[in-house]
Amino acid sequence: MGLDNIPSTYPCIHEGLQDADEEIDCKRNIEEGMCPWDREMGQKQGGILGMFGTHCWYRGKSGNHMLQELESKGYTAPISFYGSGADGDEILSSKECLELSRWMAEHAEVYASICNTEYSSLEEVMDSYKYAIDWLEFVSEYNGSNVWY
Repeated sequence: MGLDNIPSTYPCIHEGLQDADEEIDCKRNIEEGMCPWDREMGQKQGGILGMFGTHCWYRGKSGNHMLQELESKGYTAPISFYGSGADGDEILSSKECLELSRWMAEHAEVYASICNTEYSSLEEVMDSYKYAIDWLEFVSEYNGSNVWY
């Protein structure tokens, strides 16, 4: 199985654009310009959607792979995309999302120098890395991220 990260509170529900009891219709929300993710993140390069293709989800398995590449060179992130589990929950709080995004931003140059570019260009790999940083900052505004796998 994999690892997906899901906004703890869906942005469309948080912003009152959709009732929490309704099934979320991402396609309609995007087409009608109501999707907060689409407005802020939709045009960014490097997005890695969750396994169900839900736009505001992030494929945390990919994020952890990036962190593991850094760790193999001696750079250990303060937390992974699995979250802290401090309360027995597998979540990334808003604070933890910001902490991880800042750490990743501080290590972007290192990552660019060590990342595997066997299957993708350096630009594509770094777009994915930058998207992870932006996604963490984005979901920090929506109570962080739940972990699902």
